[in-house]
Amino acid sequence: MAADVSRDGVVLAQGQRIVAGHPILPYRYLSHQGNFAILTRDDELPWWEEFGSSQTLVYLTPEEVGIND
Repeated sequence: MAADVSRDGVVLAQGQRIVAGHPILPYRYLSHQGNFAILTRDDELPWWEEFGSSQTLVYLTPEEVGIND
C-alpha cells in the first residue's frame, strides 16, 4: 500500500510506501507535529481491506517519534 499525506494544504509525502509498524512520513523533519503508523497482525503488509479488523492506523506524538522541539 502507499499513502499521500498533506497537512494544511501542503503535500508532505506522495506515494509513500506503507510498512507495518513504521512511521508513514519518511523524514524526521516532517514529523515535528507527529506521525502515523499502521499496526497489523503479525507485522503483515498493510492492506486497505483489513482496516478495522486486523489493522489499525495510529497517531504517534512527536515524543513517540523521537522529536524534541
